[in-house]
Amino acid sequence: MPLFGPSQFTSARETKLSQRRSALSRASKALTAIPEHPKENLILSTPAQELTQKIRDKEWTSLMVVAAFARRCLATQEDLNCLTEGIALGRG
Repeated sequence: MPLFGPSQFTSARETKLSQRRSALSRASKALTAIPEHPKENLILSTPAQELTQKIRDKEWTSLMVVAAFARRCLATQEDLNCLTEGIALGRG
């Protein structure tokens, strides 16, 4: 009898899909508590050194910057499925 047959694979796949949906839903829900800033597109196109300087100068908050990138990541995930698959690959 195979150690890892079709039924085990299907069960593992369904578990992974459920965990992924749950994690993405929680992340999306958490982001709704943070108001979208009108400069989010500008934040996303700003080089890292300038981002850190703007945070240091209190022009932008770290929360604004992280929220902008998190929103973009979640939107991209819906199109490309890149967050969860990248995480799985990163675990080795």
